[in-house]
Amino acid sequence: MLVNFNELKSAVFGACRIIEKDGAIEFYRFNAEQEKVILLNNDNVPDNYKKSLATSNVVIDFYSNTENVNIKFNTQVATSQCACYVDVFIDGEIFIHEGYNKYADGEINLSIVLPKKEKRVTVYLPNLFRSVIKSFEIDNGATFKPYKTDRNFLFIGDSITQGYTAEYPSGSYANKISRYFDAHSINHSIGGAFFNAELISEDIGVMPDVIFVAFGTNDWSKNRDIKTTAPVFMDKLTEKFPNSKIIAITPIWRGGIEDKEKETLISFDEMQSFLKNLYSKYPSVFTVDGLPLVPRSSDYFISDVLHPNDKGFCEYADNLYGIVEKLKIIK
Repeated sequence: MLVNFNELKSAVFGACRIIEKDGAIEFYRFNAEQEKVILLNNDNVPDNYKKSLATSNVVIDFYSNTENVNIKFNTQVATSQCACYVDVFIDGEIFIHEGYNKYADGEINLSIVLPKKEKRVTVYLPNLFRSVIKSFEIDNGATFKPYKTDRNFLFIGDSITQGYTAEYPSGSYANKISRYFDAHSINHSIGGAFFNAELISEDIGVMPDVIFVAFGTNDWSKNRDIKTTAPVFMDKLTEKFPNSKIIAITPIWRGGIEDKEKETLISFDEMQSFLKNLYSKYPSVFTVDGLPLVPRSSDYFISDVLHPNDKGFCEYADNLYGIVEKLKIIK
């Protein structure tokens, strides 16, 4: 039995817009006005619009008594990364990890045999590729009911928050934190992005209870005027979301800081101190020091010693969760 567009749409979270086109279902993380800003690309971020089409933090989350689920995806290159995988969780535990690791458009066809009971099924779409659903089938007569949670998160940041370079999409820190706190989330992160107030919009379909912000490492390494752009960004963010709590994360450790500092306007430590001081000025903002989140070892990063691997993302999410829990921000 094909799940129709409206039924499926009711169980999709993480997309501002969901469109049925030529029999396929497309997902967009940004609204139309934000896409205009992305297409202008005043920051000269490489492949800005293409990266925005990746389905980071987009999930299909539902209850069903079906014993079979068959899903066909078209997948398209959206970032510089090769990991194109879909994860399926059953009742909160990983059940299937399926996809491919190559830099190419392709397909992912899932045929899943499920336990014979009513269960929660959560499908995590690829973080680093665009994925379009061609068909979504369950057993004839099976139930299909969206999983609901009253908690909504918004993540805003650069490549690390988008999910570079977790092979498991469910393992990015944004997806893990959302799962830990039983939240659905929208991810407004783009690889290579900087503080950019023009991309802030409150018209995202939900009012986030908590907003996670993680910028700075690109601004620092590319000699952006962070002392101007970051305050403008934070002013607008707190103005547009006056009822949301904001967790601002300073950059995590990266390899080669000393060598990079020979080219940058300020030191890495100065950048960290500036951001901490800036964030402290806003009553709704809680600052998290990013440096302790991921161990300072190449074991936790891919070869560039900049982007965490799956092991690094585990550390990032677990340590961030512990800090947020102690702050009693999320109730």
